[in-house]
Amino acid sequence: MERGNLRLIGLMLFYIIYLAIGAAVFYTIESPLEKGLRTDLTAKREKFLAQHPCLSEEELDSFMKDVLRASQRGVAPAIKNVSDIPNWGYGGSFFFAGALITTIGKSNSL
Repeated sequence: MERGNLRLIGLMLFYIIYLAIGAAVFYTIESPLEKGLRTDLTAKREKFLAQHPCLSEEELDSFMKDVLRASQRGVAPAIKNVSDIPNWGYGGSFFFAGALITTIGKSNSL
C-alpha cells in the first residue's frame, strides 16, 4: 500500500474513534436527564388522566401529538400572556437567509 493511502486510512480511523468518543460523552451526560424527564412526564400524564376521567387516553395522546408537532415547527402552545410574535416574520427570515449563505462553504471549481 502507498503511504498516502495508509495515511488516509489512519485519518479515517482517527475520525471514527473521535466521533465514537464524542457520542459516548454526550450519551453519558444526556441519558440520565432524559430518563428522569420520561419518568416525570409519565407520572404527570397518569395523574392528569386520573384527575380527568372524562378524557380518554387516545384523546389526550392525539392532543399531545398535535402540540408536539406544532412545537417542533416553532409554534408555542397557547399560554396566557405569551406574545404572538411569529417565528418566521420578515426580520427572522432575513436573518436566516443571511446565516445560510454565509455558512455554506466556497466551491473549489472555479
